[in-house]
Amino acid sequence: TLKLDEPLGLWQRLWRGETVSLRGRFSQLVGARVRPIPGRSRCEIAAKGPRMLGLVARHADVWEVNLPPLAERVAAACVEFDRLGLLERVRP
Repeated sequence: TLKLDEPLGLWQRLWRGETVSLRGRFSQLVGARVRPIPGRSRCEIAAKGPRMLGLVARHADVWEVNLPPLAERVAAACVEFDRLGLLERVRP
């Protein structure tokens, strides 16, 4: 999931119009920006496992799932990531 976490965070910042510099494990950007700003784009992630549910909690606007409702698992992942100080935002 780390291979997805880093670029998802970068894409979200770029789409908001931020200038981004990062020397990460998988991405290296110096003064990167997107012009024109593409406007509001939704981030949709399909997930069911605990690590991927963490990505949903941190980045997704839409949780795409073709399974029985897993709201309890998402809530538990959110609590755990918040406890670890890793949670940037949560969308119910």
